[in-house]
Amino acid sequence: MEESGNYEELQRQYLELQARVTRFSATQQELINTKDRLDQELVRYKRLNQFFSMAIRQVNILELLSLTAEAIIDIFELQIGYLQFTTFNEDGLSEELIFCEGASSNHKDLIAADFKTLEAINIFSGNFKQFDEDEIQLYTKDSKLFFALLSKKLLFGPNATLVIGAGVDILYKDNYSTRESTKISLFTIFVNQVEAIINNLITLNKNKEQFLRIKRSELELKKLSLIATSTHNTVIITDDYGRIEWVNDAFTKMSGYDIQEVKGLKPKDFLQVKDDRTKEARNLLSAALNKKESVEVEIINLDKSGNEYYIKLQITPVFSEDGKLINFVALQKDITQEVLQRMELEKMNFRLNEITKGSKVGIWEFFPETGEATWNEVLYELYETQDNPGKNLHQFWRDALHPDDRDRVLSGISEIILGKKRKNIEEYRVLVGSEKKVKYVRTIAFAEKNTSNELKILGSTTDITDSKNYENQLIRNNEELKKINSELDQFVYSVSHDLRSPLLSVKGLLSLIKLAEGDHESEQFMGLIQKSINRLDATVLEILEYSRNSRKELEISSFDLNNLTQSIFEDLGHLSEKNIELSVFDHIKEPVKLDLKRIEKLLYNLISNGIKYKDNSKEQPFVHVHLHQSDTEYIIEVLDNGEGISPENQKRVFDMFYRASVSASGTGLGLYLCKELVSKMNGKISLESEAGKGTKITVTLPRLMKVL
Repeated sequence: MEESGNYEELQRQYLELQARVTRFSATQQELINTKDRLDQELVRYKRLNQFFSMAIRQVNILELLSLTAEAIIDIFELQIGYLQFTTFNEDGLSEELIFCEGASSNHKDLIAADFKTLEAINIFSGNFKQFDEDEIQLYTKDSKLFFALLSKKLLFGPNATLVIGAGVDILYKDNYSTRESTKISLFTIFVNQVEAIINNLITLNKNKEQFLRIKRSELELKKLSLIATSTHNTVIITDDYGRIEWVNDAFTKMSGYDIQEVKGLKPKDFLQVKDDRTKEARNLLSAALNKKESVEVEIINLDKSGNEYYIKLQITPVFSEDGKLINFVALQKDITQEVLQRMELEKMNFRLNEITKGSKVGIWEFFPETGEATWNEVLYELYETQDNPGKNLHQFWRDALHPDDRDRVLSGISEIILGKKRKNIEEYRVLVGSEKKVKYVRTIAFAEKNTSNELKILGSTTDITDSKNYENQLIRNNEELKKINSELDQFVYSVSHDLRSPLLSVKGLLSLIKLAEGDHESEQFMGLIQKSINRLDATVLEILEYSRNSRKELEISSFDLNNLTQSIFEDLGHLSEKNIELSVFDHIKEPVKLDLKRIEKLLYNLISNGIKYKDNSKEQPFVHVHLHQSDTEYIIEVLDNGEGISPENQKRVFDMFYRASVSASGTGLGLYLCKELVSKMNGKISLESEAGKGTKITVTLPRLMKVL
């Protein structure tokens, strides 16, 4: 009995020991499992720390976001890492970046769409939300997600948001564990840390950007300071109320005021001229500064001595980053000389415009590339149209051209446009007014290029209708005069012929009567008749000579002027009953080129006058001919020591039919004909005389005449 009891005890103890071993094994396995989980958690934390270590060294936010999407897969041992980063510009427009690492290429867009749908339903009770398969299917249609962790929208100021997610594709749901509670708590830590890192990076980048802006501003300020102190233009910096804080040296040189005299003052109170000349500019300045806007005007200032000078004033407001007005910067450029020149140019233009209006000169410009044209007032009056003729001015002008002149005129303009001509002058007709009245105009056109290398045709147009009509009338009158002259020539010839024929007959009969014997008184009468007839015949011959001289053109030939003079001496020697000295003093010694017949008649008349009006009381009367030449002229001087001419008669000796002396017979046409002969040869004739002493007649004739 006792042995039986010991066995049972042993059996009980064995079973108890076996139960302990079983519990120990279970505990041991649990410990092993716990150790594995702890090891796994430790690996995750190591990976998390490794990610944080890498993330805080990132300086580019896009690279940080890409690293974050990859870390989600690595740390949480899930298939998909998802980020949706959205930025907003100043106009409220957004730009969205999606990172969806781990998803298959076929499902990537669909899975990203599922994450966006889940984020949009806004059922988050905390910082994140876990979605199982049933919830996902509830909120999405045909979703490709089996499991998802999704943070709320993280805000980074007004300019950026971020959503962080992790998940598993429904095709791979058996390959990933989704029910580990540590993943959930670790995801919270991960999201918070990522938010902090991105915030720090955004702040760092802002600080860097601000630092760079400050550096750039300092550099720009340094440059501007150098420019402001060295420029010849004045620089004035005022506070937001317009009171002067700083001026450069150029301001002192221009105005005469130094910084201590003007600091705290408003420029308008002591610089600007306040009269009607500056009223518009001052109003414009006031309006712009009240609106805190930039403005540019030309205005008149007064320097310290009260002298006026013109400036171009440009004022720019300066604002802080928060939009608060802090300063005004005013730049002043002295444009006194420019304005004075412009005013003088305006005066000149006004005078020119008045002159063109007074002289009726139309001024125009034409731009071939655009077809545009401009006219002054005179042209509108010339073409009898208003300022707006209802069409393009150039086309209006083309339409007004007379059909018979149009092609010629347009061709001339085309040659200027093509560069074949620099200048063109045309006279043509235009049809103006409703009645299409014909006017004659004269246009001068030339080409030039402006500073933009654009071709421009400029010109002037003058109404020459009156002068053209007068010219046409002159042409008609000239034709009529030609006809009258022709008829007059015929008349002179006929009259001279009809007069000379009976005169010659009478002279012949008188000669026959003289041969017959008769009483002495009859012979005296016959002698008187003979003289009268001779004088009448000489007059007719002089008239014929005058007619031939006026009608006949020059016939230039080469001849010896000395020989011609000697020949005339021989022909006229018989005119004097008393011996008279006839001499030629030749200083030319070469053939002359003149009209032989006219020179012969000229010398004949001058020498014969000297012989006819000799002074018989003088022992040795003479007629001397002096021949000279210069580079441009022949000079013929005929001198005598005859009767001479009184001063009152000298003024009329070259008039037709005027006789200054009655001591010898004459027609009164000799010197008149000499004057006409010289005039025909483009020469000059003059007379010097003294009563009782003699006369000198000087003839000058141009050289270098062309020999026919």
